[in-house]
Amino acid sequence: MRDYQTLYDANFASTGGDPDLAKKMTDAQVKKTWGITSINGSDEVMRYAPEAVYGTNESGAGNWIIGQWREEQKQLKSKVFGGMPDDAEFVLVPDSITGHDFSYAIMLKQTGSDKIPVFTPFLGDNGMPSRFKPEQSSSPMYREVMDKRQKTYQKAKKEREILEGNAKSVPIDYGFSNTLNTMFGRE
Repeated sequence: MRDYQTLYDANFASTGGDPDLAKKMTDAQVKKTWGITSINGSDEVMRYAPEAVYGTNESGAGNWIIGQWREEQKQLKSKVFGGMPDDAEFVLVPDSITGHDFSYAIMLKQTGSDKIPVFTPFLGDNGMPSRFKPEQSSSPMYREVMDKRQKTYQKAKKEREILEGNAKSVPIDYGFSNTLNTMFGRE
C-alpha cells in the first residue's frame, strides 16, 4: 500500500530514523484511514471504511450504518427508471470527497458479459452524482432503540407518579355498593 509507505517514510524522518516508533505511528495513522467493512455485502478493505470512520467495532456496535444503507438502497431502487437490472447492485465507494465530509459515492455496479464489473455513478434527481452520508438518527436501529427508551421512560414515569401519590387514583370496587366507595373517598 502506497499510503502506508509514504506515511512510514515521513514518520521515519520525523522520528530521527527510529524504525519501531515510525512503524507504531504509521500503524495508528493507517487504522484511522483504512479498515475492513461489510457495507457492500462482503468483507473488504476500504479507505475511510464506515466502521473505522464512525467508530463501529467487531462486537456489532455501530451496525446502524448497514441498516441505514439498506433502507437507502430500497429507496434508490424505486427511483431507477425502468427498474433495477438483475445483475446490478448499489455499492458505496470512497472518493476524494470522502476524506473531507465522510460521505460516500453511490455507484451502480454491473457485471458485463466478460465478467468484469463496471461502476457507474448513480445520478440523483438533480442530475448530480448521489452520495450517502451515515446519520445515526435516521437509521432503523437507532429509531428502534430510541422508541424502546421512550417506552421505558414513560413506564418509569408512571410508576414514579404512583409511588409518589401524584397519579390519579383508580376507584377500587370492594364488591359492596357505590355508597361505601363514596364514604371512603374511593370514587
